[in-house]
Amino acid sequence: MKRTGVLLFLILLVSILLTAAAPGYEKLARLTVWNRTGSKVYIKLTTDKEHGDLMYYFAADDGENVYTVERALYEIAYQTCGQAVLGVADIQTQLSLTFVECKKQSRYLYEGRRWMRPILTTP
Repeated sequence: MKRTGVLLFLILLVSILLTAAAPGYEKLARLTVWNRTGSKVYIKLTTDKEHGDLMYYFAADDGENVYTVERALYEIAYQTCGQAVLGVADIQTQLSLTFVECKKQSRYLYEGRRWMRPILTTP
């Protein structure tokens, strides 16, 4: 009886240690880009050297585009419909970006000397 208890304890301990040692799955997040502009959306994600010096570049076609990135706080720059927007994207679990038709975007993008809010949605 005592051997069975010790054996069960060892199996439980090994399974916990192996689960904790799973490589990198907890470091990834999902970025979903819904592109309804009718043209490509170019997205650049960057971090500074203190946070891994990560860089991602995407060219999203029409429809749903799903990407996997490392979890981090990114500086985001995107360009679509002949205009560009800069901002910050906190991608800790998942982020969904929705880009609407070009004629509907103009009030959200760069106008004159001030930046308008980007069209970002989170689930």
